[in-house]
Amino acid sequence: MSTAVVLDHTALLALHKAHPVLLGLYVEAGRGQGSLHVPALSLYVAEREKRGVGAYVGARELFVIEPFDPDSAVAAGAVAADWRIGHAVTMALPSAAWPHGRPVLSLQPELYDSTPITPLDPGPSA
Repeated sequence: MSTAVVLDHTALLALHKAHPVLLGLYVEAGRGQGSLHVPALSLYVAEREKRGVGAYVGARELFVIEPFDPDSAVAAGAVAADWRIGHAVTMALPSAAWPHGRPVLSLQPELYDSTPITPLDPGPSA
């Protein structure tokens, strides 16, 4: 079964540091067993926190980087108080393309406490 997941800024930072679960998901995506979706705003936040994350993600063809367009901006503003997670939240919600939504992976799930989603924590890196 193929699964699509959304990686927030904390997951991108952890993947950049070789988080074993996230690396495993990347390998599985390479085998056609899933897809890794990156909210553009999460990529921005990760790059701001650790220079080089953007180039790391951008250089790998398996990531699907989702644009932060006007519709995303309006939806993010409606569902998330913390701008850093707004785009990831909107990508997790059901839509025409994703009727069941998509799970968000985050190493700081508490950031989502005031949102309509519950992210999955891939666990510690070591």
